Amino acid sequence: MTGAKATVSDSTEQRSAEPKMLAALEARLGIALSRKSVSVPNGSRVEIDGVSEAPLVLCEACAHYGPTKAGQTRKIIADAFKLLYAEKLMGAPARKIVLLADEEAAAHFRGQSWVAEAFRTLGVEVEVVYLSFKLQERVRKAQRRQFTT
Repeated sequence: MTGAKATVSDSTEQRSAEPKMLAALEARLGIALSRKSVSVPNGSRVEIDGVSEAPLVLCEACAHYGPTKAGQTRKIIADAFKLLYAEKLMGAPARKIVLLADEEAAAHFRGQSWVAEAFRTLGVEVEVVYLSFKLQERVRKAQRRQFTT
């Protein structure tokens, strides 16, 4: 549908920001990241947002601004779990990164919560990269639309 309005829960803006977040992390780490599908023994697949083969880095990106609500917290925990599982499937130690776009969003996963302690214990890093002001505003506008209904 051309010109159709975004539905309240549509996350197009967040999804379009994630490749830019991955590019910023690539520049910071000096590696190339690409989307990768990892085979699961039962025939299904695990899709990872960004993978570097050498060194082995697994990354999931989440474009969110402000403190996370329950749904975003669950999504980020699921992303970390996906990274841990993908590492196991790949059979080699990997640097596992949950990539966020905002310090406020990262705070829960870096602070004193049980989730932050679990991330540290399991070797899941929380990194923050910054997006352009224009892209930040698009994501923030989408969040307001998503959370005001």
